[in-house]
Amino acid sequence: MSAVIYVRVSTTEQVENYSLGWQERACRAFCAANGHEVDRVFVEEGASAKTSNRPQLQAMLTYCEKNGDRIDLVVVYKVDRLARNVEDHVAIKAALARCGVMLAAAAETFDDSPMGNFFETVMAGVAQVDNDMRAKKTRHGMVAALRDGRWVHQAPLGYVKPTSKTGPSLVPDPDSAFFVREAFQRASLWAEPRERIRRDLVERGFTTSRGKAVSAQSFTNMLKNPTYHGRMLVGGSINFDGPGDFEPLIDEALFDQVQQRPRESGKRQLDNPDFPLRRFGHCDTPLTGSWSTGPSKRYPYYRCREASCRGVRVRRSVIDADFEAHLQELTANAAVLELVLEAVRDECRSRSKAARIQLTRLNSRREEAERRKQRVLEAYLYDNAIDEATHDRETERLDRDLDKLLAEERKNLPLSEAEIDRATTLAVGVLQDLPGYWNQLEPAQRPGFLHLVHPDGIAYGDQGFGTADSPLFFLPPEAEMRGEANLVPRTGFEPVLPA
Repeated sequence: MSAVIYVRVSTTEQVENYSLGWQERACRAFCAANGHEVDRVFVEEGASAKTSNRPQLQAMLTYCEKNGDRIDLVVVYKVDRLARNVEDHVAIKAALARCGVMLAAAAETFDDSPMGNFFETVMAGVAQVDNDMRAKKTRHGMVAALRDGRWVHQAPLGYVKPTSKTGPSLVPDPDSAFFVREAFQRASLWAEPRERIRRDLVERGFTTSRGKAVSAQSFTNMLKNPTYHGRMLVGGSINFDGPGDFEPLIDEALFDQVQQRPRESGKRQLDNPDFPLRRFGHCDTPLTGSWSTGPSKRYPYYRCREASCRGVRVRRSVIDADFEAHLQELTANAAVLELVLEAVRDECRSRSKAARIQLTRLNSRREEAERRKQRVLEAYLYDNAIDEATHDRETERLDRDLDKLLAEERKNLPLSEAEIDRATTLAVGVLQDLPGYWNQLEPAQRPGFLHLVHPDGIAYGDQGFGTADSPLFFLPPEAEMRGEANLVPRTGFEPVLPA
């Protein structure tokens, strides 16, 4: 008779001397004692038996299905190596039976008789009870730790787990905490796409604990994680919500502001580069835009979706010209302008400080790579510890690492005071020439610009653009004279509707 062996171990069971080697030796001894020839061994490393969706288990079942004509037996060390609940055990055994393959355990005795089947089912039930008791004990331990404010999972981005057991359960990661803070601060402004924020931070060295670039999904999950303002929220069977014992990276107000940002998936569907003013208001209804086909070409139009305004539309070139004229009328509020410029200076200095921290880290890594390169050279020239091929291979690898580190250092050079002055000068130029800046923006950047200039929206009528509230940083030149900026009459586009 031919047999295949299946052995499995999880991390905790390795500690309990349930090693793979021990299981395989016991199974081979069982096969030798009973005259079974071992055809193949399937080894499942570090896999829980809570589910049957295990790679080597599925490979073993597929192998038995394809070779059922010559495989007679599957041997495991104990029944609980195959499954830790009765349902999965019965399903796996039924799958083997369809292939004409029986099941045996090296450390447990049962056969295909009614009593043998009963004993086998009891063993599977014992495994399930043991598994359930372990899970319950683990949950109780986790809940107790959470109630004490202890973080019990893998450290999130921006944090590391300290070596000391007496202090807080998480501490800020000196290499990435400032990236997390900057990500929340920039995301709270709603002025730039989150993917652009992520790419910028990754280019400056924002990586996971394993040194990999932070993915888009991880970045999105990070911005939704309340852990960063000190709140531990654990769902599932634990269902815990409480404060942590660690230092928050941001405050709750900033976190809430980021959560209020409109979903960018919907934003990408609504924004259209052909019609950047598409969602400005008319008759309290957002505008829409579309292309109309003429005899020889297509023409872009904005139109109102309100029932009373159906058929009312205006060419894109007309609205574009009106909007540029509106921007031309806006002037920077002198009192606010200085505050804006000071905010630009603070942001530049903050980024420079982060760059200096990152540069220090990169310098340390580069110096260590250069020391390793020197040790490789000494091992080859003086110690005769390595051959020429190893020397060349290691030197080439270290040179590549050094090139990458130097490239990262160039990306993280801090801004000088002269560069900060140029940045503030640029900000002044933008605020004093809004039409010019608008025309230079990429389509994806224009929604953020509109939100900055008119956070409460703006209406369009037959007399052009108007808004009930003054823009955030700007005022029309005649606003102080008339006391407030009034909406133009909402009388439609072309033709003019009755007032």
